[in-house]
Amino acid sequence: MVRSRLRDGSGLVISEEKEKELGSYFAARMLALYVLVVRMAGRDLGATLEEKVRRLNRERGWSMDMRRGRVTFGETDLPPEAWREIAQVAHAYAISVTSKRIVARELAELDVNFSRTTVQRATLYGLRTDV
Repeated sequence: MVRSRLRDGSGLVISEEKEKELGSYFAARMLALYVLVVRMAGRDLGATLEEKVRRLNRERGWSMDMRRGRVTFGETDLPPEAWREIAQVAHAYAISVTSKRIVARELAELDVNFSRTTVQRATLYGLRTDV
């Protein structure tokens, strides 16, 4: 699992358990967005989503990949802004090929599988944006 430097409001490093929880949440959202894009717009646009994520990672020098909607983390820690920026790019692309309403509904259905605390923490760290 990636060891990122996410910090809470007081500047303290979050626990490894909370970090893993956020990593799982991030991976689940990325997979959900990929599946939604493929289901609604086809595999070619799903591949475009993956390429957007890969290109962003290459440009920024981040160690993460996305294949068939599944994210894998490399050896290097991702900075906090990486998780946020990758999530925002995927979210915006999914909206552009489907609609805000469809993406919001899909992600709301995903969120019920996570605790309220996890969803709140993900919102705090920018992994989740309300549509």
